[in-house]
Amino acid sequence: MKNTLILANLFILFAIAITIGIYNSQEKTNKADKKINNKEKILFKLQQDAPYIGKIEVLNGCGIDGAASIVADYLRNKKFDVKFIGNAPTATYEKTLIVSRKKDTNIARQVAQAFGTESFIIMRNGNEMYDVTVIVGKDYKELLH
Repeated sequence: MKNTLILANLFILFAIAITIGIYNSQEKTNKADKKINNKEKILFKLQQDAPYIGKIEVLNGCGIDGAASIVADYLRNKKFDVKFIGNAPTATYEKTLIVSRKKDTNIARQVAQAFGTESFIIMRNGNEMYDVTVIVGKDYKELLH
């Protein structure tokens, strides 16, 4: 009888431990699901806030370290989608040059307006990856407002 009572108590304790374990496991799963759901919401929000006005290439044509990055950040703050930052073939540009690479010059016009000008040139070969190339000249600080 005593062994049966001990065995019954052990069985009850075992059942309670399993129940607590299952409950804790479900609680952890619920918390993980909430974290994943929050991460998905944040990612979706970031995707909604991600800028997309054209595909922009910014090239440093003035030889001043960091000039292309400064201009790229400026354009990103204006909601342009800067895809590439690099150096122009030469570093002798006195004036910043906005180059439309596509038949539709709407994006180039918007970039020009962001710099407070209406001026841009059209130069395309039908094989361009970008809508606009900005070649940063020595006057770039004057264009950032």
